[in-house]
Amino acid sequence: MISKIGTNYKGGIFEFRSVQFLINSKNFDKDLKEQVIRTITPSLKENLVTESSKWNGFNLNPTNIINSPSSPFVEIIGTEILQQNLLYDINNQLEDGSWPLNWSWEDIDPIGWKIAEREWKGHMTILKLKLFKEFNLIEN
Repeated sequence: MISKIGTNYKGGIFEFRSVQFLINSKNFDKDLKEQVIRTITPSLKENLVTESSKWNGFNLNPTNIINSPSSPFVEIIGTEILQQNLLYDINNQLEDGSWPLNWSWEDIDPIGWKIAEREWKGHMTILKLKLFKEFNLIEN
C-alpha cells in the first residue's frame, strides 16, 4: 500500500479506511505516518462529502474514515462537519438497531444478499457504536 501512495494519490472509502487502520497501528513509524497523512490530505479534501443530503450514498463521508477524536483526519475534516455527520448517523438508525447499507448486490444473488446484508448490518452497527462511544455519545 505504501508504495502506491504518491503525490497524486486518489483514494476512495476503502483506501482511506485502510490508511486509517495502518496509521493507527501501534508500531507504525511516526515520520512515515506524517508523510502518509500529508500525501493523502489533498485527495481527502477533494473526495470528502460534506453535504448531508449525500451522506446516504456510497460516498466518502466523515464518519466513514474517522474512528476516534484523536484521528488525524478530524482536523482535516473539521469538527463541525464531523459532529453533523455523527448526528446524522444517530438519527438514521433503523428500528432494529442497525443502519441502512448504501450498497446492494441483491439483483445478482438475492438469497446470498439476504445473508450478507444481515452480517454487514451487524458489522456496520458495531463500527457505529464504537465510534459513538469514542465520541462519548453513548454510555458503556
